[in-house]
Amino acid sequence: ANSKAVQYKLLHSLGDFVARLEPPSRIQCYFGLLVTLSETTWLDPSYVMTALRRLVFCPSSTMSWQVGMRVLITCRRIILSHPQAVIYQPMLRLLHHLATYQGCIDLR
Repeated sequence: ANSKAVQYKLLHSLGDFVARLEPPSRIQCYFGLLVTLSETTWLDPSYVMTALRRLVFCPSSTMSWQVGMRVLITCRRIILSHPQAVIYQPMLRLLHHLATYQGCIDLR
């Protein structure tokens, strides 16, 4: 029970860390953590969604194909791990933005 509490606290603090990372372009260095957080079914997915939103909507960075694919992979993990009602609106905004404004045709 004690290790579960430590795991819970640690993942929450890591989620908070990655969601607030400055500048947002640095978030792309933490995709491994984002995937782990997104696959943790009992953890609120808003940390990951906030980090992805900040990365995708960051005006100063142009997203490479590799980064875009990692965003999509992380989105897929969230979709498979969390109830649709919880993620629908933020996921819709994120994917719509990618489909509309992403320069790379493969990512659109």
